[in-house]
Amino acid sequence: MKKEINVLITGVGAPGGVTILKALKHSNLDLRIVTADMNKNSAGLFFSNASYYLPSVKDKSYVDRLVKICNKEKINIIFIGSEPELRFILKHVHSVEEKTEAIFVISRSNLMESCLDKYKMTQLLEGHGFNCPQTVLASDKEGLKAMVTKFGFPLFLKPRFGSGSRSTFLIKNLSELNFFAEYVPDAVVQEWLSEEEEEYTVGVYVSSEDDVVGSIVCKRELAAGLTYRAFFDRYPEISQYCENVASVIKPLGPFNFQIRMHEKKPYIFEINPRCSSTTVMRAVLGFNEPEMAILDLVLQQKIEMPNIQYRNVFRYWEEAYIEQIEKDSTYDNNGKFNLPNAITLPFSI
Repeated sequence: MKKEINVLITGVGAPGGVTILKALKHSNLDLRIVTADMNKNSAGLFFSNASYYLPSVKDKSYVDRLVKICNKEKINIIFIGSEPELRFILKHVHSVEEKTEAIFVISRSNLMESCLDKYKMTQLLEGHGFNCPQTVLASDKEGLKAMVTKFGFPLFLKPRFGSGSRSTFLIKNLSELNFFAEYVPDAVVQEWLSEEEEEYTVGVYVSSEDDVVGSIVCKRELAAGLTYRAFFDRYPEISQYCENVASVIKPLGPFNFQIRMHEKKPYIFEINPRCSSTTVMRAVLGFNEPEMAILDLVLQQKIEMPNIQYRNVFRYWEEAYIEQIEKDSTYDNNGKFNLPNAITLPFSI
């Protein structure tokens, strides 16, 4: 008899959580999917077998509630769907795993911390001789002078922590540099990789045995900080480069690289140590990273590189129609929501 696997996905109001949920809906494994979020109006809550309230990581009850959900639902594996949760949970992984039967899909903490810090990330890559944009802290006045002397303008400024395109600026002159270095707290300034039309996102899966299973690459166009159009192909130079990096830094599970071709070489300008917003696209095309993680970490199967169907993928909005939720609707003592099911198209009004 096949064993049903209980999966928890947190942050299902965020793109990361939703894309993991969608990818697992494409899996042939026998899954019972539990979702959690701090907002009862998060779309992902309505497409799972059970849904729970999980507060902000700023709430002292976050870890206790997470443990309670895992034990109540007998969770086997946890996917963290939002970046604030991912940063927070690093210090609590071992304690949660000890108190439950659940396994986190997460790399070792020192690597995670380096990848979630854009300054430390470039130091990590440079230390191993990999291509990345030269980077200094915006607070480093001498470093900024050296950047201007070496590269001139434009330069690129972005928050040291965080994801997406929020608070990122192309700096065109000294006055803009001085202003935005003060305006954006805890920022970094980078060499500008000008070939915007040559931007790629790369998913690599590394197994619990440190085997680089393989990768999937798409050339991408962005809208609102997320991949809007994706052109999947083999791109052997880029895929091999990212697999080489993964073999050296040794992450665990899904790992996402952002690449620009610069002076005819692949440069890594960002590493996301988690599933990407394109995870569902990859899953539909055959490279299902959340499913791989379950096979690897829960079922302890050897993962083989899957056959990928290379396609162009164009993203568009999809609606879910939910019955009205009472304003005083709340969760029970276990934090479990009692929510109506979502209705997707076709829907008659």
